[in-house]
Amino acid sequence: MYIPYEEIFNAFSCLFPDNLSKKIKTTGYNLKIEQNLNYIKKNRVKVLKKVKEKFKKEKLIVAFHIYDDNKWKAQSLYDLFLNSDKFIPYIFATKNCSLEGNMNYQTQKDVDKTYNFFKAKNMNVLKAYQNDNFIPFDKMPVKPDIIIYCQPWYNYKTQG
Repeated sequence: MYIPYEEIFNAFSCLFPDNLSKKIKTTGYNLKIEQNLNYIKKNRVKVLKKVKEKFKKEKLIVAFHIYDDNKWKAQSLYDLFLNSDKFIPYIFATKNCSLEGNMNYQTQKDVDKTYNFFKAKNMNVLKAYQNDNFIPFDKMPVKPDIIIYCQPWYNYKTQG
């Protein structure tokens, strides 16, 4: 069962002074991260088995999840997947989930910039954020078998 630790702790943090509020928010965030890591560890074997079975029959779709083209460091990996007869790579351009007022806050304009960066390089790119909505992976036109998070922080829960 998923417990939204971060949301719960953030909701209660406003009842405390600023210095304690930050500690409470950090605790909620850390519990969320620990929960996610435990989930990954628990399901790792099952997921690897499914991927290996599919790999024997068909090409695997690899999605590079990215919300800032300035931090794109996986071009050589993307090219390896592209030139392989076993993989089909895609870029999923999205925005981070930082809140308005946060220095990392992004808008649709930022998503469009990232999307256009990859489109100009003739790469397989899809928008994973449109019309002020994050698009869950299971609703994307292409269903990835493997997801590579280029920036594994500030990810929206349906995309991470």
